[in-house]
Amino acid sequence: VRRFAAIGSGTGGEHVRAATAARQRWFTLMGTLGGKWPHTQSITPGGSSRGIDAAERIRLLAKLRELRGFLESTLFAASLDEVAALPDEAALQAWHAADPMRGDLRLFLTIAADVGLDRLGPGPGRYLSVGAYRQADGGHALTAGVWHAASQTLAAVDLGAITEDATHAWLRQSAGPLHPREGLTVPEVDKPDAYSWNKAPRLAGEVIETGAIARQLASGQPLVRDAVARCGGTVYTRVLARLVELARVLPM
Repeated sequence: VRRFAAIGSGTGGEHVRAATAARQRWFTLMGTLGGKWPHTQSITPGGSSRGIDAAERIRLLAKLRELRGFLESTLFAASLDEVAALPDEAALQAWHAADPMRGDLRLFLTIAADVGLDRLGPGPGRYLSVGAYRQADGGHALTAGVWHAASQTLAAVDLGAITEDATHAWLRQSAGPLHPREGLTVPEVDKPDAYSWNKAPRLAGEVIETGAIARQLASGQPLVRDAVARCGGTVYTRVLARLVELARVLPM
């Protein structure tokens, strides 16, 4: 409670306040790169909306160091390299057991084991990443692919197999699910059995999970693959993947 109480409950937990402040300061990078924040649309393929001068570059690097300091002192209580290098759940559990209350990741692992977060919120077992952080050679730092947990295999992404179903959306439905390039977005506010403005996306007719867990599985991160092999996509593995992704991406 001292660390994690929500902001709405009085003043909030100590580390919740610290994390919120670190996140707010981190977002000033977006304002520097995009010219304003919030509501910037400039961090998109093709680059930012303004050039960065030498002084701003130094300030941006200072922001990187500042967030790294927060992560290594408070969130992980360990170096990012140490967290990113954990090879499997056995190593994670040994790292946790050495000091179960030190740092927020270890405390999260304590709570996760106590309340069974590795059994909560099971996903479909299929994970889509279209790649992240394009490199000079045209590839991605976090590679693209569709990870199938049941077979432990990675398949290529077929963007042509994506469809959107508007059956339960307040939108006019065509004869069947359509690829986004062919989709209709025509409101139909009195449509029977509709409950959402969102279409339902599918890949080859199947539900797919995305996000940090998908990016880490597709890019072969061993700890996340090992955890998902044991308990699938759950609250525990999704949070773990987000934290591992922080430890990997910030040094990049």
